[in-house]
Amino acid sequence: MGIQANTTPQNSLPKNLSNPLIHFSYDGTVLHTNTAAQTLLNTYRSTSQSIIPSAWMDAIHKLAQHPEHTEVIQHIGEQVFSCMFVPAPDKNMIMMYGVDISPRIFAEQTPTNIDEQLRSLIASMDDLVFTVDLMGRFLIYHQAAHTLHDTPVTPSQRFVGKPYSAVLPPEMSAPMAQAIEQVKATLRTEHFEYSLTIDHEVRYFSARVSPLITPAIKLTGFTIVSSDVTAAKQVRQRQQRLLELEQLHLSLIHISEPTRPY
Repeated sequence: MGIQANTTPQNSLPKNLSNPLIHFSYDGTVLHTNTAAQTLLNTYRSTSQSIIPSAWMDAIHKLAQHPEHTEVIQHIGEQVFSCMFVPAPDKNMIMMYGVDISPRIFAEQTPTNIDEQLRSLIASMDDLVFTVDLMGRFLIYHQAAHTLHDTPVTPSQRFVGKPYSAVLPPEMSAPMAQAIEQVKATLRTEHFEYSLTIDHEVRYFSARVSPLITPAIKLTGFTIVSSDVTAAKQVRQRQQRLLELEQLHLSLIHISEPTRPY
């Protein structure tokens, strides 16, 4: 196997073709290459002692026995190519046509990486955080220890796929459903509040619903973040009671003061 030196002019292949195109003999010898293919082969040889990838030779040997189209996915450098091998018995050669599928491969891998990063980020938060799809089914669920609702402490994966209305208490799910409808209409984050009785104590929560939107501006679901604001609520209530007490005290002082004659 080898490369024949200019046995056929290289310009017999289309010059302006951006995809690599190679003609092989049935023994694996490279007969013709266009510019894109020559660049590809040079890249491959810079990282390997072989002239062409072994997977290509396997495809060529296979075609010599069974002349059918064969696809090989080949990593070369930082790119990934779909290499289609097509027999041409009338010309006594095999043609390889490559297509760079790196963008598609990276696009398929990116959501997984993002999903893993999202799960890791959510797991580090103290708030109740979860995502639901358009049908209201849990996609991700993270329940913080101090925001336990009137549901048993259950591994989060057991919630995935279930509708939130079957898991969350109605005190939360009802205002959340209203907020979700508003998000559907506006594609903007909406806030809602609710309270729950936990361990015989009323606790207050502030939550927000944000849309999950694809790059194509398509709504696919919602992210909900709920924070326990009981302490802040109690401080405000205490301040309000003190203000009311002060106003009452001033009113009593005013009433108790004797009327002075003119």
